[in-house]
Amino acid sequence: MKIMVGIYARLSVEHGNEKDQSLEQQIRLAGEWLRKENDRCNQYVLYDVYTDLGYSGMTFDRPAFQRMLADAGEGKIQYILCKDASRIGRDYLKTGEYLEKIFPLLGVKVVCISDVRVYDRADREYEMPGSLTEGLRNLMNEWYAKDIGRRVRLVKQQKKEQGEYLGSMAPYGWQIRYEAGRRVLVEDDALSDIVSFMKSLRQKGMSYR
Repeated sequence: MKIMVGIYARLSVEHGNEKDQSLEQQIRLAGEWLRKENDRCNQYVLYDVYTDLGYSGMTFDRPAFQRMLADAGEGKIQYILCKDASRIGRDYLKTGEYLEKIFPLLGVKVVCISDVRVYDRADREYEMPGSLTEGLRNLMNEWYAKDIGRRVRLVKQQKKEQGEYLGSMAPYGWQIRYEAGRRVLVEDDALSDIVSFMKSLRQKGMSYR
């Protein structure tokens, strides 16, 4: 009997430059686990790879995660592979609910490879539910996410105070340039006539629309 497997990988914006946390690295780790297990019993089939890029582990309203949850509910997958429990989420209570209640009730095993941990209802007779070690790990994951978020906000605030532009795209009529190591906005000379015309129309009472 073949077992359908889903691989889940998540990378938040804050960790975008960490190679060991990259989506590719997470997927590669899960693929290695899959190959080793198939060398032993040859019964696992990769159904799909679910990836959420730029989503915090403190929220579960992620497109790929919700799609994976729907597939699990429809019985399309019986295994979920992920790097560790923090990829599922960093909220201590909600992560524990998904790992220890929701997925097991759906008949889905969650394998956290780096944690060397399998979440499955059948395992309950061998280990205490909500063990202290697992609780501390999830709690640390939640604290880590909040601490990273706080540091990122402080860095952004410091950059704003130094006059650095943090937007991903420049407004119409402006360009992003690097000056003295900072991203700043400068007027786009090629559009200056159009912008001046727009300003004159606005001064005459024309609406923004």
